This record gives sequence, structure tokens and C-alpha cells, in this order.
Amino acid sequence: MMREFNAVLQQVSGMHGHAFVDFVRDDLLVMAVFLFLVALIVAVCVLCHLPSLRIEARREANRTRILKEALLRAERAASARDLLLRNLSHDVRTPLNGIVGALDIAASRSDDPVLHECMDKARMSSQQLLRLMDNLLEMCKLETDTFELAQERFSLPALMDRLIGATRPFADEAQIDLRYAPDAEFLSVEPVVGSPLYVRQLVGNVLDNAIRYNKKNGWVKISTSIERLECGKLEFLCVVEDSGIGMGEDYLAHVFEPFSQESAGPRSEYAGSGLGLSITKSLVDRMNGTLAITSTEGEGTKVVISLPFALASENDEGLSACKGEGPGVAGSEAQACPIRPLEGLRCLLVEDNALNLEISRTLLEEAGAKTLVAHDGQEALELFEASAEGSIDAILMDVMMPVMDGREATRRIRALNRPDASKVFIVAVTASDLAEDRRIALEAGMDGFMPKPVDFAALVLLLSRLKGDSSK
Repeated sequence: MMREFNAVLQQVSGMHGHAFVDFVRDDLLVMAVFLFLVALIVAVCVLCHLPSLRIEARREANRTRILKEALLRAERAASARDLLLRNLSHDVRTPLNGIVGALDIAASRSDDPVLHECMDKARMSSQQLLRLMDNLLEMCKLETDTFELAQERFSLPALMDRLIGATRPFADEAQIDLRYAPDAEFLSVEPVVGSPLYVRQLVGNVLDNAIRYNKKNGWVKISTSIERLECGKLEFLCVVEDSGIGMGEDYLAHVFEPFSQESAGPRSEYAGSGLGLSITKSLVDRMNGTLAITSTEGEGTKVVISLPFALASENDEGLSACKGEGPGVAGSEAQACPIRPLEGLRCLLVEDNALNLEISRTLLEEAGAKTLVAHDGQEALELFEASAEGSIDAILMDVMMPVMDGREATRRIRALNRPDASKVFIVAVTASDLAEDRRIALEAGMDGFMPKPVDFAALVLLLSRLKGDSSK
């Protein structure tokens, strides 16, 4: 065979000036043998490498299987983490709601200034515990793909007013002069679309640090302004300055790292978790904003937050008004409510926790509301079906309940064949404050979202407005 192959090569190389077509025509047999030998060599090579190709194919299939299994495990772990976060939030907020509610009831029944001071401190401690819990949960959410920013219509001036009102007691307790200086254009800015929950959280984290790491009889100044941009957008600018202990240059390079604290100097004496600025930076990045920090050790710190927002249109909806973040819901206004602002308002209160039910009912009735109670979603649905048309003005609906949860109860109430089923005002009052829960509540047909512990001043103000609208 090799002799024939060499003969073919010699003939091909000895063609001299003959054309290739002439060679093929004159020596078809030789060309056929040549092509056969080439094909034979290729076949031998393929057969020799076939076992290794099969091995590589098996390896690739094995790698694909391993990757699919890893993906499935990751998805299961993410689902388990989401469930853990939801349950943990619920299990912490539920007893805290009972504590804060009981303190509110006790405060309304006593004129003893010493007792009031103790209750104020207990309330502030519970709020600090809640903020720490929220930070831990938020850090877990930010590390997963389940995090999402709500897009709701809300008022920036009202949100800041509420935040300053909620922060002032902590500043007073720490003997810090809290100064709020919004400019005139900011106070009149139109509603925007964004995530009021996270705007409040990130600004609140900065304020908390400014108060916590300050000096006795120090000060914290908050300045807010806006800059108009093109295409119906604006930039929200919040500057927080303090006279605190400041930070060294070495620590500033690591200030956004989770659990980071400046161990050198006096800063380690302040009981912080080291999560606030890390979460704040992550939230600002998610909102396409900027966060800048300058600090001088022993003199103070300046934090500049810049966030872009789109102006809200008439079609934009949101749930934030129930948290006192809607237009005009300010802390001072909530305190200025009349003694019985809910006089004559008829509420269906749906709650499976006996203590929270008792506290909510007491506070609502002290505000003048007439309450009807249900212990689960099924009972709430039956009570609404059996009620006279228009006899219930609002439903305060817990979400996680036995028999039937609040979301399903809301869907079934909205589906009833009666005119008031689509008009009755339904507020989700829940111990789970995840963005996903807010979205699901809106999709289920709820009109508002109130996380526990409930801010009853904001809730009463909201319901009093509902009462005013229904009386027109």
C-alpha cells in the first residue's frame, strides 16, 4: 500500500507542466486510490481518538450535572433564606408591637412624670432593638438576588419630617442638639417615585451614627435640598454634619465594610453593630446615587447623600402614606390630632395574636372608633359578608394568620358581589416588612401597608382623613 501511495506522489510531483485536469482524466484510478488512502488515514485517526472523545463527552455531561445540582441547591438555599428572613421579621416584630402598644396605653393612663420618663426610655430601647434587627435582615437581603426596590409615590418633605420627629427623642436622650434645615424649594417639591422605606432607612442610619458617635452637648445638622434635572427628574441632596468624635484616615478607607468599627481610640466604646454605613452604601448604590464622607478625628463628620428621583404622575400609586410618608403626614401633625379623631369610624380589626388584638382595639376605641374583631381571614370574610352594606369603613388586616391569611381574605372580599367590596379601605398591618410583602399586598387589593410595631399616631391620622373623606 505504501508503494502505491509513493507512486501516486511521484506521478503528482512529476506532472511538470501538465494541467491538473489532464492528470485526473488520464489517471482516474490513481486519483481514486489516493483519495481512498486519505479517507482511510482520516478514519484511522478518528477511531484512535474516539475513546478520548467519549471520555471528554462524559466529563462534560458530568460537569453539567454538577452545575445543575449546585444551581438547584443555591435556589433552595435562597428560598430557605427568604423564608427565614420573613419568619424572623415576623417573630421579632410581633412581640415588639405588643411592648410598644402596651407602653402607649400605659402612658395614656398615667400623669406620673417619672413613669412617663421610664416608658419613653423603654420605647426608645425597643425602637433601637427594632433598628438593629432591621439592619441584620437588610444585610442578609442585600447579599441575595431577592432584594428589590419598591417604586411608590411619596413625599420627600413629609418623609424627612417624620424621620426627624422619630429621631429627635434619641437626640434629646443623648443631649444632642438636632438641627433640621430644609431649603424652601425642597419643602414645596412635588411627590416623587421611589422606595420611601429605604430612603428613610439609609438617611436614618446616617443620623443614628451622627448621634451615637457624638460628644455630650454636641450637635447634628441636617440640610436638605433638590436640584431640578431634565425629563421630569430631580436630585435629592441630604447633608448630615456633626460635632462628634470623627474618624481617622485609616478607618475611612474601610468605613463601608460590614461589621467594621474603629477599634483604636474612643469609638469602640460606642455600642454600634458596624452595619449602618455598609447598608447605607449598598442602598445608595442600588438607587444609582452617591455617598461621600469626610471626617476629622476629634472634630466631627460630614456625610453627603445624593439620590436621583423621577417626579410622580397622577397614575403612580403607592402604599407609603400609611407609614406617615405620604404628603402632609408630619410628626407634629400626628401629635396635633384631636382627642377622639376617629369618632364614629367603623373598623374591622383582623388579628390572630390576642395581645396585639387587645392593644389595637383599645387604642382605636380610645380614639373614638367602633371596632369589630376577627381572629383570622376566614372569620373576617364572613363578618364582612354578613354586615350591612357600607357599615364598615376600614379593615385593618393582619397578613400571616391561620385558616386564611390576610391576602387571600382581601382577594375574596374584593371579589364579593356588593358595591362596598371594592371601596372599603383595607390596610395590611403586618409583622413582615419586606419589599416583596408590600408588592404582594398591593397586588392582593390592599390600599395600605403598616408594619409592626404600629405607629398608631400615623395610623389614626390616616384613618381620620378617611373619615373626613367619607363624610363629604
